[in-house]
Amino acid sequence: GFSTSLVFNSNARQMIRKLIYVAQAQYPERLRKVLLVNAPYGFSAAWSLVSALLDEKTVSKINFCTISDIAKDVDLSCLPAEYGGTHAEYPVPTKPLLDQIQL
Repeated sequence: GFSTSLVFNSNARQMIRKLIYVAQAQYPERLRKVLLVNAPYGFSAAWSLVSALLDEKTVSKINFCTISDIAKDVDLSCLPAEYGGTHAEYPVPTKPLLDQIQL
Protein backbone atom coordinates (compact mmCIF):
# COMPACT_ATOMS: atom_id res chain seq x y z
CA GLY A 1 0.00 0.00 0.00
CA PHE A 2 0.89 3.65 -0.03
CA SER A 3 2.65 5.12 2.96
CA THR A 4 4.33 8.42 3.63
CA SER A 5 7.70 6.66 3.80
CA LEU A 6 7.48 6.23 0.00
CA VAL A 7 7.52 10.00 -0.40
CA PHE A 8 10.87 10.26 1.38
CA ASN A 9 12.48 7.24 -0.31
CA SER A 10 14.54 8.51 -3.26
CA ASN A 11 14.32 5.19 -5.16
CA ALA A 12 10.53 5.15 -4.80
CA ARG A 13 10.28 8.79 -5.93
CA GLN A 14 12.43 8.05 -8.97
CA MET A 15 10.30 5.03 -9.87
CA ILE A 16 7.07 7.03 -9.45
CA ARG A 17 8.51 9.82 -11.59
CA LYS A 18 9.36 7.32 -14.36
CA LEU A 19 5.91 5.69 -14.20
CA ILE A 20 4.25 9.08 -14.45
CA TYR A 21 6.45 10.01 -17.40
CA VAL A 22 5.58 6.80 -19.26
CA ALA A 23 1.87 7.20 -18.57
CA GLN A 24 1.85 10.80 -19.77
CA ALA A 25 4.04 10.12 -22.83
CA GLN A 26 2.29 6.94 -23.99
CA TYR A 27 -1.30 7.78 -23.06
CA PRO A 28 -1.49 11.58 -23.28
CA GLU A 29 -5.21 12.03 -23.84
CA ARG A 30 -6.72 9.11 -21.92
CA LEU A 31 -7.84 11.35 -19.09
CA ARG A 32 -10.62 13.88 -19.51
CA LYS A 33 -11.29 14.84 -15.90
CA VAL A 34 -11.00 13.41 -12.40
CA LEU A 35 -13.31 14.51 -9.60
CA LEU A 36 -11.98 13.76 -6.12
CA VAL A 37 -15.04 14.09 -3.91
CA ASN A 38 -14.55 15.06 -0.26
CA ALA A 39 -10.91 13.98 -0.31
CA PRO A 40 -9.38 13.93 3.17
CA TYR A 41 -6.81 16.56 4.12
CA GLY A 42 -3.96 14.06 3.99
CA PHE A 43 -4.75 13.28 0.37
CA SER A 44 -4.69 16.92 -0.67
CA ALA A 45 -1.36 17.34 1.12
CA ALA A 46 0.06 14.34 -0.77
CA TRP A 47 -1.39 15.76 -3.99
CA SER A 48 0.69 18.90 -3.61
CA LEU A 49 3.81 16.69 -3.68
CA VAL A 50 2.66 14.42 -6.52
CA SER A 51 1.31 17.21 -8.71
CA ALA A 52 4.79 18.71 -8.94
CA LEU A 53 5.82 15.56 -10.86
CA LEU A 54 2.99 15.80 -13.39
CA ASP A 55 2.58 17.74 -16.59
CA GLU A 56 0.56 20.97 -16.13
CA LYS A 57 -2.08 19.75 -18.58
CA THR A 58 -2.61 16.60 -16.52
CA VAL A 59 -2.74 18.54 -13.25
CA SER A 60 -5.42 20.82 -14.69
CA LYS A 61 -7.68 17.78 -15.19
CA ILE A 62 -7.67 16.83 -11.49
CA ASN A 63 -10.37 18.56 -9.47
CA PHE A 64 -11.05 18.44 -5.75
CA CYS A 65 -14.72 19.03 -5.07
CA THR A 66 -17.59 18.56 -2.67
CA ILE A 67 -20.76 16.60 -3.33
CA SER A 68 -22.58 19.83 -4.19
CA ASP A 69 -20.02 20.56 -6.96
CA ILE A 70 -20.50 17.26 -8.81
CA ALA A 71 -23.65 18.34 -10.67
CA LYS A 72 -21.54 20.78 -12.73
CA ASP A 73 -19.78 17.85 -14.42
CA VAL A 74 -21.97 14.75 -14.01
CA ASP A 75 -25.60 14.09 -14.88
CA LEU A 76 -27.44 13.52 -11.58
CA SER A 77 -29.34 10.58 -13.07
CA CYS A 78 -25.99 8.73 -13.22
CA LEU A 79 -25.06 9.32 -9.58
CA PRO A 80 -26.31 7.39 -6.56
CA ALA A 81 -28.23 9.31 -3.89
CA GLU A 82 -25.23 9.37 -1.53
CA TYR A 83 -23.52 11.70 -4.03
CA GLY A 84 -26.57 13.88 -4.58
CA GLY A 85 -27.88 11.98 -7.60
CA THR A 86 -31.10 10.22 -8.42
CA HIS A 87 -29.81 6.86 -9.67
CA ALA A 88 -31.26 3.86 -7.84
CA GLU A 89 -28.91 1.48 -6.09
CA TYR A 90 -27.93 -1.61 -8.02
CA PRO A 91 -29.38 -4.78 -6.51
CA VAL A 92 -27.07 -6.95 -4.46
CA PRO A 93 -26.38 -10.20 -6.33
CA THR A 94 -28.13 -13.19 -4.81
CA LYS A 95 -26.55 -15.91 -6.95
CA PRO A 96 -22.91 -16.85 -7.47
CA LEU A 97 -21.33 -15.09 -10.45
CA LEU A 98 -21.03 -18.25 -12.56
CA ASP A 99 -24.76 -18.89 -12.13
CA GLN A 100 -25.54 -15.38 -13.36
CA ILE A 101 -23.44 -15.62 -16.52
CA GLN A 102 -25.34 -16.89 -19.52
CA LEU A 103 -23.18 -18.29 -22.29
